[in-house]
Amino acid sequence: MTNQETSASAEPGAGHPTISKTGIAESLHPELDRRLAAIESGAEAGSDFDAVSWVWMLLLGVVLPLVLLIWGWVG
Repeated sequence: MTNQETSASAEPGAGHPTISKTGIAESLHPELDRRLAAIESGAEAGSDFDAVSWVWMLLLGVVLPLVLLIWGWVG
């Protein structure tokens, strides 16, 4: 990257950096902007976990490993 490209991309508010040799970055900007807008809007975010999911997560993530640790320690 040349000094001119580095200084242009480091300026605040300069937008997305561009890659002049390959042109790859220019083709990604609309897709990147669309994805960022979708994340920021939160429209497709799911709801929180339900009670059954919490029970399974606690069983598989906490209780089962503790049982296996105790079983391995005692056995």
